Amino acid sequence: MSEKLSGSLQENLLCLVCFSDTGFQAVRDSVAPELFTSQVYRDILERIYDFIDRFKKPPKEHLADLLEDVLQKDTPQSQLYEQVIVAAHGLKDNLNEEYTLTQLDTFVRQQRLKIGVVQATQFISEGDLDQAETVLEDALRNHLQLFRPGLTLRDVLQEMKKGVESNDVINMGIPELDKRRLGPARKELFVFIGPPKRGKSWMLGHITKRALMQRLKVSVVTLEMSEKLWGSRLLQSLFAITKREGEVLYSKMERDKLGRLIGLDRVKLKKVLAFSDDKTFKRIAEKLDSFEGRLEVFIREFPTRAIGIHGLRAYLGSLERTQQFLPDILVLDYADLLKVDTKNYRIEIGAMYQELRGIAVERNMMVATASQANREGAGARMVLDTHTAEDFSKIGTADCAITYSQTQAERQLGLARLFVSNARTDEDKFTILITQTYATGQFCLDSIRMHDSYWDQIRVAAGVEEEEEDGNNTP
Repeated sequence: MSEKLSGSLQENLLCLVCFSDTGFQAVRDSVAPELFTSQVYRDILERIYDFIDRFKKPPKEHLADLLEDVLQKDTPQSQLYEQVIVAAHGLKDNLNEEYTLTQLDTFVRQQRLKIGVVQATQFISEGDLDQAETVLEDALRNHLQLFRPGLTLRDVLQEMKKGVESNDVINMGIPELDKRRLGPARKELFVFIGPPKRGKSWMLGHITKRALMQRLKVSVVTLEMSEKLWGSRLLQSLFAITKREGEVLYSKMERDKLGRLIGLDRVKLKKVLAFSDDKTFKRIAEKLDSFEGRLEVFIREFPTRAIGIHGLRAYLGSLERTQQFLPDILVLDYADLLKVDTKNYRIEIGAMYQELRGIAVERNMMVATASQANREGAGARMVLDTHTAEDFSKIGTADCAITYSQTQAERQLGLARLFVSNARTDEDKFTILITQTYATGQFCLDSIRMHDSYWDQIRVAAGVEEEEEDGNNTP
């Protein structure tokens, strides 16, 4: 197998063989140091392999010890070794191990098939068809045995005991969702449903912010607004910045001893940064520098209907090849605007959501997107899954679906409601009240589970005699 590994795969495999208790042996058994493009990587890998052969385990924190003779020298080469060690340590906590092993399996199978085809061609030219068939059969049959054929009940019990890894589900900063693990999750499709021009992109921005706070890598694909606008909103969300100077009010929830909502207070935000102040740009630049590249996100704009699922796969592959960037989550704003066959629009939309979930499973990543409510949902007091535009099968495909509702009085007060419409792994069919202020890019400041007296409190707070009704009064 003379062809080299890709840059991102080299980094991930080096990290895997250094720190993974489950994947190190697969790398040791299948990857020759010669497949790495850098002499530094090859030397490090040879030392790691020697350690594994002697002690039957990955070196982990002993990696620096294996390279002590090189690191003690004050030379440009020793600095390269140090950079590789630091990068491996920085990558280990968020390494997508399953996807890395899948990539390795694909690479090895591809190379063995190439060798098999070359050898079989030689045997065919010599008239030895039996040997040609044998070589091809071996090439097709032999690949890395990286995964079990499935889980036994004892395996399931062990997995349940380990629980959910912290980087496998996005912590949304909304306690009512977080304690049920109802954020975007690896190998799952998260769908947010809302009326036109009402919170969908802000929610996806909120998810992006929370992912970055968890040190996850984010790929944002926007089909509705420009990269610049999407990025400016993300900066607003991250650092609570307004577009221009002025008073910013938000609703503060008052709770009783049992944590139930008993009132709302309008409070003024203090010391708010504004993009209209030139000093803000310098302060934000300094904040970004202080994170030292830890906010890993690429925001890519495509024209509406310009790309479909194949284009999306190609873009993720390009990120991996050219930037060595393996996103933990794809944030797609939003799926309904992908390219589909308009002759069979509803069928294609449903199939497209299935393909999106397929991408999540294939790449062991999270996929979060939004969908627009239909005309009936746009005017409803409570948006439900039945208000999903076009193909209702979107909801069946989604692992978690949440709707967004907001009356005019709520909008005036900076309030909105999230209805957990579908949750594959936990409780659903309940409503959460959130406070927000889009002036500073904050989709959710506070939250509480709703109860029956809510609408009376809204009428009092908004100063209206009767809140609008539409026959859909689900709390």
